[in-house]
Amino acid sequence: MIEFQHASSEVSPVIWRDRCFLPGHREIAEESPVALTYNGSTYAVMMATPADLEDFAVGFSLSEDIIDNPSDIDGLDLIALDGGVEARMWLKPFVSRRHLERRRNILGPTGGGLCGVESVAAAMKPDPGHVESTGLAGTAPQDTVGSCDRSLA
Repeated sequence: MIEFQHASSEVSPVIWRDRCFLPGHREIAEESPVALTYNGSTYAVMMATPADLEDFAVGFSLSEDIIDNPSDIDGLDLIALDGGVEARMWLKPFVSRRHLERRRNILGPTGGGLCGVESVAAAMKPDPGHVESTGLAGTAPQDTVGSCDRSLA
């Protein structure tokens, strides 16, 4: 079994409460791109929590009417990729023929996934110009933690 990243992470953000920056604690869900492939062809790339991915792949296949029953899948392998996971499924021959016919009729992205993305690598392209603004004119929130004037609260 491949070890994937944890389903959640603990973070210690700086939070704004009562006109004051305070240390905080949050547990946040992790997400990774998951490419769902059938017989070697990518069907969709979805963002998902990297836990219970076999169940996710089978449930997705059922909800998309790719399969009628989990036994329609001959094999399911989870492949760790740089930046994500591929859920590689092999369908039984009669299901595979039906899937190929249906896939030809899909004209474009239908929503719910990363529209137009056909691989984990494409989903994980770096952001070329992300700029973050705190609106605090040069003061980083972490530099002000605990230095609140409580009389303002």
